[in-house]
Amino acid sequence: MNDLERALTIRREGSKTSLKMQAGVATTLASLGNCYSFMKEYSKAEEALTEAVEKRKTLSGPEHITTASCYQALGNYLRIQGKVVEAESYLTRSLSIRTKLLGPYHPHRHLLLGMLWVISIWGQQLGKKLVIASNEH
Repeated sequence: MNDLERALTIRREGSKTSLKMQAGVATTLASLGNCYSFMKEYSKAEEALTEAVEKRKTLSGPEHITTASCYQALGNYLRIQGKVVEAESYLTRSLSIRTKLLGPYHPHRHLLLGMLWVISIWGQQLGKKLVIASNEH
């Protein structure tokens, strides 16, 4: 078991009594998912990132900036895996939340638009019609 897996186990135990520890579980899951992705343990990565999204939605709400970060992490992972339709959905959600909370000129918004543009190109190559979020907001 690696250090992040141990941290997740400890945080899960503490989360039974502490809301702060529950938030820590979501953060650790997202970090663990990214690590699994780099280690090419893709099923574990997707599982951890999906759980991080669900925890963040429950703890912070579906329109919170930390939830948007989890949507972005899962969307980026799916993009790297070539799952363009699913990736587009999560990245668009993240973009919508970030635009609403941070405004149309925030750097994260432009990063997401770049990811969505790449996904659109891949989708065209795969014969899938994807809708890119507009630059207006």
